[in-house]
Amino acid sequence: MRYVLILIFSLLLSPVSGQNISIGLEGGALRSSLKGGVPIEYHYKAEPAGGLFINLPINKNWRINSTLSYAIKGSNFSSTLLADSTSRNSIFMTGYDRLSYLAFQPGIEYNFNSNMFVYTAPYISVLTNISKYRKYEVYRENTFINEVIDEKRDKHEDFNHVDFGIGAGLGFHYKQKVFLRLGIERGFINVIQDIPYNYHLTYKASLGCSLFSFNLKNSAQSK
Repeated sequence: MRYVLILIFSLLLSPVSGQNISIGLEGGALRSSLKGGVPIEYHYKAEPAGGLFINLPINKNWRINSTLSYAIKGSNFSSTLLADSTSRNSIFMTGYDRLSYLAFQPGIEYNFNSNMFVYTAPYISVLTNISKYRKYEVYRENTFINEVIDEKRDKHEDFNHVDFGIGAGLGFHYKQKVFLRLGIERGFINVIQDIPYNYHLTYKASLGCSLFSFNLKNSAQSK
């Protein structure tokens, strides 16, 4: 078993030896919404995201790029909850769900040239925090009667604690130090537990900057 692990480790390091491995920060914004069999109308909501990345070149065109990030996903929504013909009352609900995740995303890039690349990356996210906001407006024959506001935080019982999906997109390098990524992500796990077939659909734009880099071959020779 020990020799198998040594062989795997050697194969992983051999493509990148002699090339620079970079570590840096990546941050940006995303617009996400719940899709699928949700009973109310969800709208896209913009939230921040950011974290650390490590970039390992395999050869001239291929790179492994992995990120550990903190992202907020969720949705704005609106729905008519009740239309009672007897009392002639109707309740209109608006609000949002903000779901905070810690995500790990191991990805691979293909570089067409020194400036442009495409990438794909699966992700696994752990739910860390939730903020839920609801506003209920009561109307009678289109006349406003009353308003109730309900705000809850850290209520995890309605949501799955883990999200898994895949992302893909297009990116642009600037002098190999700075990059811009534009992408889309689609989840595969139900976000809301009691509703079948619902998932996150997210559009992302992020800017990354390499903070430092090192060369495995040079590091080994210096030792």
